[in-house]
Amino acid sequence: SGINRCPYCLNLEPKAGFNTLEMYIDDIDEVWSPKNMLSYTHYIFNCDMRALFICKNCHGTYSYPVNRYVSERRKGLETCPYCQNKSVLAGYNSLDTVITNIDDVWAASNKMSYSRFPVTSYILADWNCMKCGSVFKKKISKYIQNVKDEKENCPYCSGNKVLAGYNSLDTVLDNIDDIWSSKNDQDYTEFTIFSAQKAIWKCPKCGNEEYEKDQFQATGGNFSKIFDVQNKKFITISCTKCGYTELYKTGTSAAMNIFDFLMN
Repeated sequence: SGINRCPYCLNLEPKAGFNTLEMYIDDIDEVWSPKNMLSYTHYIFNCDMRALFICKNCHGTYSYPVNRYVSERRKGLETCPYCQNKSVLAGYNSLDTVITNIDDVWAASNKMSYSRFPVTSYILADWNCMKCGSVFKKKISKYIQNVKDEKENCPYCSGNKVLAGYNSLDTVLDNIDDIWSSKNDQDYTEFTIFSAQKAIWKCPKCGNEEYEKDQFQATGGNFSKIFDVQNKKFITISCTKCGYTELYKTGTSAAMNIFDFLMN
């Protein structure tokens, strides 16, 4: 009838050296995993069965449909999920390859081990800060990028969030209990010196809640010599009722931040 009914020519059955993988993948001996139950000569190039392949770059073993593997390899495309950071391979793209102290910073509150995540993961994880002792949340990929860029990850150490007793107002204002008004809706431990929130302040002497700002520079004289304040600039905050005044030395970012907070 002239119809070709050959199962090999129709790619219905494998025939070694004709339509099997070695005819399409030059390095098949290197990438075919010995964990496969059958030899690659038992697979037709277009079959949709999955097989185990070895990546020559990261040396990881992964499962992939045979027909897709052949097609994508012939197009020069990447098939390894580890090299594409779609899956994690311990010691290659796992978190410990970038974060040397991962055992210390990976919080115990995380439900899974860090070895389960690649460095590009967008999963929100819990992290321990080794400086302030806090636990904070951040996406894995963002944490990794900050490590590479040598940027601060902890929101408390960077001043973006407040941690009572670490970067709250009482850590820079010794007399905060005397000057924080009870009319404020929130406690002073809920604010850092970088906060843009307005607050009500009171005079520690008379309780007045109105004050004014001024500045001066000590340029010489016995007073400045005795107190070692020669050629230093100060900003003052004075109560408009009793005149009680507090001096703050300028020239430091912390001092200016305190002022901005006090004066809004």
